[in-house]
Amino acid sequence: MFRWFVCLLLVAALTLAYRRTPGDDAIIVLAGGVGDDGVPHEAVMRRLRRAAELYAAQAAAGLRPGIVCNGGGTTHKPKWVDANGYAVPEAALMGKQLEAMGVRAEDIYVEGYSDDTIGNAFFARVMHIDVRPDWSRLRIITSEFQMKRTQAIYDWVFKGLQPLPAQGREVTYDAVDD
Repeated sequence: MFRWFVCLLLVAALTLAYRRTPGDDAIIVLAGGVGDDGVPHEAVMRRLRRAAELYAAQAAAGLRPGIVCNGGGTTHKPKWVDANGYAVPEAALMGKQLEAMGVRAEDIYVEGYSDDTIGNAFFARVMHIDVRPDWSRLRIITSEFQMKRTQAIYDWVFKGLQPLPAQGREVTYDAVDD
């Protein structure tokens, strides 16, 4: 009986240790414009490189965070259009860049419905975060110039939005150079 109890305690301790493994469960990367060639602007590429760097470091430790590419476009600019005339969300173009940087396609998620930051945060939450309760540690990546506004919006959407704030979510912010 004593051995059974010790085994049970060991399993519980290992489970808690696993849950406390450092790292992000999801990384949300904000869009910010695309050139005529369909390649995200350099400011967005810096964000994507940071996300790919974090992903690679966690993958080396046996973890695979999801990366949510967050953004449909810009309200005051036309969307990028492919050779067949179809509008392509910025988030999808960002996902292609992440794949080229070594992020596995199955770990890339796209939110391309909204063309403004409030909508981006909302759709990232309801489409990707709320449906994955194991994604409790979130990292938001954007540029330094946009960070204060981004933090206010994402804190509101993830921590204060009624009737259901996202319970138990740890949200951190990561600014790349402008």
